[in-house]
Amino acid sequence: MAMMFLSRKRNKKSRFKLFSGNPTSASWGTLIPTNVTRVVAGDDFSFQPGVGVQALPIVAPFMGSVCVKKEYFFIPDRIYNIDRQLNFQGVTDVPNTVYKPSMAPPIPFDINLASGDKINISVSDVQTNLPSGSLSYIVSPGSLADYMGEAPGSIVTGVIDLTPYIGYTDIYYNYYLNQQYNLVPTSLAGTKSDSALEYPYYLSVSELEGYLRTIKTTPNTFPAVREDNSVSYSTNVDVALNAVDSEAFMWSFFTGRQSLFQRGFPAYYLEAWLKTSSFTDAAVNVSTSGNSVSMRNITFASRMQRYMDLAFAGGGRNSDFYESQFDVKLSQDNTCPAFLGSDSFDMNVNTLYQTTGFEDNSSPLGAFSGQLSGGTRFRRRNYHFNDDGYFMEITSIVPRVYYPSYINPTSRQISLGQQYAPALDNIAMQGLKASTVFGEVENLGATAVSYANSTLSVPGFKTQSLNYVGYEPAWSELMTAVSKPHGRLCNDLDYWVLSRDYGRNLSSVMDSKAYGDFVSAAGTYVDELSFQRLTAFFKRIYVSPSSCPYILCGDFNYVFYDQRATAENFVLDNVADIVVFREKSKVNVATTL
Repeated sequence: MAMMFLSRKRNKKSRFKLFSGNPTSASWGTLIPTNVTRVVAGDDFSFQPGVGVQALPIVAPFMGSVCVKKEYFFIPDRIYNIDRQLNFQGVTDVPNTVYKPSMAPPIPFDINLASGDKINISVSDVQTNLPSGSLSYIVSPGSLADYMGEAPGSIVTGVIDLTPYIGYTDIYYNYYLNQQYNLVPTSLAGTKSDSALEYPYYLSVSELEGYLRTIKTTPNTFPAVREDNSVSYSTNVDVALNAVDSEAFMWSFFTGRQSLFQRGFPAYYLEAWLKTSSFTDAAVNVSTSGNSVSMRNITFASRMQRYMDLAFAGGGRNSDFYESQFDVKLSQDNTCPAFLGSDSFDMNVNTLYQTTGFEDNSSPLGAFSGQLSGGTRFRRRNYHFNDDGYFMEITSIVPRVYYPSYINPTSRQISLGQQYAPALDNIAMQGLKASTVFGEVENLGATAVSYANSTLSVPGFKTQSLNYVGYEPAWSELMTAVSKPHGRLCNDLDYWVLSRDYGRNLSSVMDSKAYGDFVSAAGTYVDELSFQRLTAFFKRIYVSPSSCPYILCGDFNYVFYDQRATAENFVLDNVADIVVFREKSKVNVATTL
């Protein structure tokens, strides 16, 4: 309790207009912090966001739409200082010793930049994007450091407040993480072979959780300091880096594009399933002592199974447990960034027609392509903040997808006893078969392809109808519809739709010469309709099936002319019209007491 005879004269709140624009390039599904604004305790915010989107040229006016999402969060400073978070006595007696999580980035190139030494850049420094070379300490365009206000191409010196960096990671962990998947894809995921799922392309959930847990529970006694060209940390950040024992979350992580995470596909029948690894742990057995089973035991086991199913399906967090068991939402404002709201709008594709034409018919009169663009201003929102911290807006681009490999499970229910009846409602969890998601056939392994003696030799195949990718509530197939392309839109005209594929298909990994020779020969001797069947077969054979529930940035670039996995085919014009009422005078002139 404060001393009663102490008081202060409150300053009058002034109105400040903080209008800003943050245009950027973007990829599919990347969670981009398009606005980061400092908040002072007692602030009143009036916030109106807006966005304009222009996509780079697309091959055809594809079907469906693209959704632009904006979500808003508040990151209190105190949650990353355990003494402040627990409101311990005496913590703020000496404010200059109340530290935020911080980091002093090392100076690369093993030189003292202040001395004016020349910089020698070797080939080894530039041949890799990994954080092993000196160039990894230069702020990359499109990195988290870029969006947090550092200049792309710069070498950051001094001590940096890591609160918004950690806050972004904390937001991802609490609001975007799929708890049924053990890997966390970054914005570089899918840019190389999926056989190597390691940093900086993917992080493990345990790395993410260990980093945040350590920062939130470790006292932060001293700031980060630099000694000569080395780094000496004495903060909760240093302890966290040692705890995860990984290159993730070092400064070279924040300066690269791998520092941004990917959002998952929207909750959906084929995406929102439970992992198989711990499903059996939730099984409750019925006691059969005495060679008999009592109804009391069955009733007890039934109730316990329901309890375990709800606990398992909830997601594993304390708040998830109470939401699944008691249907109440616990406030997380005291432990993690607070969710403030969201906006979204859909972009549709416009058709562009050729009106001039060329004599060689390469682009005849009436030929068409597509254009994807749109924009809007969202409604104004009002917030009041009682804490110091950061306001953060996160923008992402979400495709509305089709499922060409989907097989309706009802087509395999061949008896009356396999069909739904009201008495079977809420019976149990059911397995989501791999065949339902991937189709019936899977490639066995090696991807080497050869063509000789008029024969294309490809790896062997197997059916995967008995495998499960996860579990879901019983009869889920009756509670939703699935969008699925047909005809040539799931074959040679697949660039007309945004299709959800599950890994690399056989046609995409075949040796181009061997496959080309075969296609050329087959096209000569096989009729067109038979040839369409054959090419469709190659597209539905997955070499390495993956049920990753996240949107990887390169997955849908095939609809663009720039189809590189690393391509950023969207340009966003983000605007934030913020009016803040803050206890601060507008006149910055020193006054006497």
